[in-house]
Amino acid sequence: MPPKRRPPPNLYGPLGPNGELQFPPLKPWAERERERLEALQKEKSKPKVQKEANSCLCRHLAKLSFELPRDPDQQKAEMIKITEEEHYRSLSEHQLPQFPEHLYKRAKLRVDKQTAHIKRKLLILTYQACVRQSEADIKEFFLQSMKRCLLSYILEDPRERARLQISLMPTLWPALVVRAPVPWHSGVVRARQAMFYRYYEGNPVLVELRRMWHERSPLYQNIFICDMNKMQEECPFPQYPGEFTERLNKLCADTRAELVDNWIVDVADTLIKMRSHWSVYVAKKKKASKFQVEDCIHGLMSKQIRDLVERSVYHFAEYFMYYFLFCEGAARPRPYLMAVYPEELYLAEVINKCVKVFSINRPGPSRYISMYQDYHYLLNGSAHEDLLRFFALDPPPYLKQNSTLT
Repeated sequence: MPPKRRPPPNLYGPLGPNGELQFPPLKPWAERERERLEALQKEKSKPKVQKEANSCLCRHLAKLSFELPRDPDQQKAEMIKITEEEHYRSLSEHQLPQFPEHLYKRAKLRVDKQTAHIKRKLLILTYQACVRQSEADIKEFFLQSMKRCLLSYILEDPRERARLQISLMPTLWPALVVRAPVPWHSGVVRARQAMFYRYYEGNPVLVELRRMWHERSPLYQNIFICDMNKMQEECPFPQYPGEFTERLNKLCADTRAELVDNWIVDVADTLIKMRSHWSVYVAKKKKASKFQVEDCIHGLMSKQIRDLVERSVYHFAEYFMYYFLFCEGAARPRPYLMAVYPEELYLAEVINKCVKVFSINRPGPSRYISMYQDYHYLLNGSAHEDLLRFFALDPPPYLKQNSTLT
């Protein structure tokens, strides 16, 4: 009998040499269709995301650029449009309760009784138009009130706010400020951006470090590098120079250990706890800007240490001023208080000025009357008599004769 033929090797079996399926089973049609639609949706959304990013960048650059003079009415219309968009984008009507018609009807009966005399004075069409307008206003006010109440209640819980995706609460009375065409708008914007993004004045990390230094006054604000009260706890003054130097070095070392063990640890804990506020400024690329937040933190801590050193130096100096002694038996000449000489320039000027003022005001009323002695003939009537005598001359004299007479 001929030998049996062996089956050919299964080169295209389900499992390959690496143990994986060479021919994986096809996915269901629904799953493949869903993946295709998701891929198409992602491709369509890419231009929208890029367009939104470009629009956000344009708006940000527009805020930083110089603002040209514009009409106040145009500015007001733009601000009102933005406010209304924020207002109506918050909630939809299907999320609010229905208008209470039964309460409105009960209130309308009372209002009709109270406004009966007004109804008699108006035309029926005018009265009905006013009622319809008032009803529309009441419903609109109800929707706005419900939106605000519901929104304020939801925003109290951060988890509900994230679940409902409602992160905006419109202001009740928005402040619309119309700006004049001032030339320093761009300068103010650049300075504000520099204070926040270059010097990080409003960064929560720096604010927390300042608060920690100022509020923990028993620990940081009221300590001295060399406390003179502690200096003489073991040995009061006077002390030998060696004891004083040893005690001074010990107090400085204790203060340094206090700052290293408490203050530096508190600063490090604060930086770790608030990492999200400064980690975004760390350079991610090789050519990115350097880490400026670290320099600002170093500057703030250096300023606080400098304040501590200044307070300690003043405290050290003020304590020694209590022990200032003047030795009367010393061989040096004693100082005397020298008098002010009258020949000095500033003193002579003051004296001359006072003498001049006194001489002007000393004569009194008699000097004032003597200055106007030449004009007394106008008051005692002699000038009037001379004038009548001149007009009584007949014929009147010539000017040459009048000059000779006078």
